[in-house]
Amino acid sequence: MMDERSFQLYLLARMRSKECVRNALVELDASEEEMHRAYQAADQLGFEATHAATLYTDALGTPTSSAADLSIDSSSPFAGSLLLRFSLSAWPGLDFALRAHPTGYAWGRCFLRSLEVATPLLTAVGDLIPWRFVESEVAKAFGPSKSEDAWAGWEDRSYSIPGSIGGPAQRYLLRFDMGLLQTVELHD
Repeated sequence: MMDERSFQLYLLARMRSKECVRNALVELDASEEEMHRAYQAADQLGFEATHAATLYTDALGTPTSSAADLSIDSSSPFAGSLLLRFSLSAWPGLDFALRAHPTGYAWGRCFLRSLEVATPLLTAVGDLIPWRFVESEVAKAFGPSKSEDAWAGWEDRSYSIPGSIGGPAQRYLLRFDMGLLQTVELHD
């Protein structure tokens, strides 16, 4: 059985921002070894394969929000899915979210801004603090991007972003894990 703390450690094991992960481990009073054990336990429970949405409610309890995902076209095979949101202490102001298909399986795991929290100001590259923004907020602020690489829950995207407010834009590579900003670097 997995509890909320173990689930957070599992998510940390899937993230690429080493500094943020280290800080979260301190906040959770956990070691890297414990984080890796949580990942292995989650894998054994089926979190890394196609699995039922009930795995999340078993681990995290009742979602903070459960509503029809209105962003899905009615002709899509994912129509009728519910968007479930969970509040986790390691990511204040954000929710861990997933979709529950009408047949019961989970899909579309990601982080989203909590419903009651406003998006922080996002105008230049200096505002892009890891774990502070989700991909949709970055796209809204800086427009179209190019996918540079992607695989099973993570994506690297390049954006044209001003170095300062009103300044000229440069290309930056932003790494997202489950839609959550992990790192920002100048793109060649």
